[in-house]
Amino acid sequence: MTSPKLQKSAFSHWAKSLLDLFYPRNCLLSGEPLGDGEFLYLTDWVSRRLPVIRDPRCPVCGHPFFGDIEESPVCQHCENLRPVFRQGRCGYLLKRDTRTILHSFKYRKKAYLAPDIALLLAKAPGFLEFIQDAVIVPVPLHPRKLRKRGFNQTEEILRHLEPHVPGGLNIRPLLQRLVDNDSQTRADRQERMKRVKGAFGIAPNAEIPDSQTRCLIFDDVFTTGATLNTCAQILNKAGIRQIDVAAFAHG
Repeated sequence: MTSPKLQKSAFSHWAKSLLDLFYPRNCLLSGEPLGDGEFLYLTDWVSRRLPVIRDPRCPVCGHPFFGDIEESPVCQHCENLRPVFRQGRCGYLLKRDTRTILHSFKYRKKAYLAPDIALLLAKAPGFLEFIQDAVIVPVPLHPRKLRKRGFNQTEEILRHLEPHVPGGLNIRPLLQRLVDNDSQTRADRQERMKRVKGAFGIAPNAEIPDSQTRCLIFDDVFTTGATLNTCAQILNKAGIRQIDVAAFAHG
């Protein structure tokens, strides 16, 4: 009898072949025609050049340390953050290629990139281990923006990441977005902090875990930490004491 793993591999190969027959795929970043690699829209060699984050890294936000790491226990991103969460972990730095991937995913409505983003996270050192055994709380979109975009990027990434995690993920939408802010892509730290103030709350009918349950807030990007820290403040006020954060990219 064929094992489930082999059956899944055979189905994946068949599905890619069928997809290529009607909709030939090219690498999002290099433009090369794609074959039967690990990724659907990235060549394997392109995926290996992406700026993956490795140790040593900041214990607060997960940004990698470069050079001398003895001068400060945290990185420059966290010096004025005053985090409510305990620690953070990101898979990649937000550079040209990873920015292109996320921009295409979010703003060009290319939801089909979610499986590749999830696979990249699964390959990031220590990321799966960090998110295991936690209640995962996706950062929510405002209903108006959700209707416009058609999907919540954090939920889409998590949905495709779940099969990579032994035992799956315990995903709970505990938060709601109360204010529909503009994109924060070009906003500085102070402006970001101002925009997220009062922007989140506990979702209606949310079942809040007990205070000792580890909750992990997940977003696509950690920039200044304003969004994730504000979400952590909301959960903390609801009684949760063990809060961590994670994101696909740090920039």
